[in-house]
Amino acid sequence: PRSTLFPYTTLFRSRLYLAYGIVWAAGLATCAIQSSAPVVGPVLAVLFFLSPASGIALAQATLGQAPPHLLGRVTTSSQMLVGGLAATGPMLAGLALRTLGTTSVWAALASLCLAVTVVTVAPLALAETARGADRASQPGTPLREAGS
Repeated sequence: PRSTLFPYTTLFRSRLYLAYGIVWAAGLATCAIQSSAPVVGPVLAVLFFLSPASGIALAQATLGQAPPHLLGRVTTSSQMLVGGLAATGPMLAGLALRTLGTTSVWAALASLCLAVTVVTVAPLALAETARGADRASQPGTPLREAGS
């Protein structure tokens, strides 16, 4: 049986998404401020260490908002976008570094990361809170199952 999520659990997901976005933006901004190898190396190591968990939070946010009948299309589109960025990202990053300079690229990446996080976290939190309230208001629906 599928367990019912608590409203605070779904709200926790949006907070986790927000936290990952802020950590990534702060890390990239740190690289913009001080782009020496002793600073950039450890910062990128931490961000790469967080990459799998960040990817899971992003996938949860994306797939959690998709209607069930469009889940396959959303998954395919997300995978196509990620695959395309993985193939073209290094080339575009190299071009941007050569054209704009290291500090500008790090600052642009930090700004983009923060902007995307801020724009997407509010609708995500609202949708998750509404979904949790809907589940809690259904008569006879347990807030949690035994053992969870």
